[in-house]
Amino acid sequence: MLSKSPIGQFAKVGAGQGAPQRETDFSMEGIPFIRAGHLEELLNGKEENDLPKVDSEIAKEYRLKLYQPNTIVFAKSGMSALKGRIYKLKNPCFIVNHLATLELSERANPDYVLHLLRYFSPVKLISDNAYPSLNLPKIENFVVPFPEKLSDQLHIANLLSKAENLISQRKQSIALLDEFLKSTFLDMFGDPNKNSKEWRIDKLKNQFHSEPQNGLYKPSTEYGEGTRILRIDSFYNGKVYRIDKLKRLKVTKEEIEKYGLFENDIVINRVNSREYL
Repeated sequence: MLSKSPIGQFAKVGAGQGAPQRETDFSMEGIPFIRAGHLEELLNGKEENDLPKVDSEIAKEYRLKLYQPNTIVFAKSGMSALKGRIYKLKNPCFIVNHLATLELSERANPDYVLHLLRYFSPVKLISDNAYPSLNLPKIENFVVPFPEKLSDQLHIANLLSKAENLISQRKQSIALLDEFLKSTFLDMFGDPNKNSKEWRIDKLKNQFHSEPQNGLYKPSTEYGEGTRILRIDSFYNGKVYRIDKLKRLKVTKEEIEKYGLFENDIVINRVNSREYL
């Protein structure tokens, strides 16, 4: 059984300092200063040295603490705290006070903790999504899986890194295939907005055996036993995700006849901005 530990037992939990206020406080020379908004850029490959920098005099004036490589940082307040972005410093950096910092002890492998907090996200500690905030004691007391042996941590981190690399490569392959399909479509049918190949145009509803309609609405309190139902979050990458885990609902024969889905039926997400379909 994997042992567990509060974060505070293997890391010093803290936060950065207030950002320098004058435009002239920042320059192209000095130590990078990381704000909450920089995390997405850094996770997408931007280098820390490309961020605005603060020199030693400004750092002394604002009493900025210099955080060392392998410090783990993530947003602890504001809407950024809901994003679950976890980043590990590559170089010494200054950190804004909206970011939490984990300075790891010798007991903790930085790569393991990085992966750990991606899967056991501090986001779950936020009690009010309208005013997201993480206080430091909550982070310190957040209990997570933590092998005592560094070798075990390193082994797990290596496995997860390989898995993430495979997922990244798969996403790149899918993106290239998607571009290829779009290109093939244009070669075959031309630009659909211009219809340069003069294809016959018709209303979509004329190609259906029945009128398009909305799905069945029932309050979530009625979920339980009965017929499996499809919801927006039942789809991932155009396929039904974990059909064995679909919620169930008691429906009448008439409702099945009207709203039931059959082979070759087409389902379209018509509301919300969630990209499940």
